[in-house]
Amino acid sequence: MNFDKLTGNDMIEAEAEARALRAGEASVFTSMKFQAIVAAKAIGCPVDDIFAMGAADFKAILGPTANFLLG
Repeated sequence: MNFDKLTGNDMIEAEAEARALRAGEASVFTSMKFQAIVAAKAIGCPVDDIFAMGAADFKAILGPTANFLLG
């Protein structure tokens, strides 16, 4: 995943997309939906590809994404 290529606009778009998917957490940064959307943008794939992953793969993608967002 290339988080360095993301822009502020990518993050704003990801937030709007997560909210549209009803990510209800107080902070969007803790939402798995938001994290999956950011990961998809960093990878360059549709977010549905991330959502369709097995649980172990999904967790492996979201771990580094959460670290990027919250670290």
